[in-house]
Amino acid sequence: MQVMFEVSTFEMWPDFMYAAINAPSKIDEAPQSWNSPQIAVLFICHIFITGFFILNVFISVIIFQY
Repeated sequence: MQVMFEVSTFEMWPDFMYAAINAPSKIDEAPQSWNSPQIAVLFICHIFITGFFILNVFISVIIFQY
């Protein structure tokens, strides 16, 4: 959950994404390059959804104030 919050702030999200992609799929295995590339789709979708949500909240506050 903390990683997804960090991704939502758009700070250093590629580092977290590459670490999640290279994570081993079984216990006691070494990390492998591009072990699970479908994680990239999850990160990109999360960025789009949270980005649009934050943009909508920002615009709604501006409209509500003025």
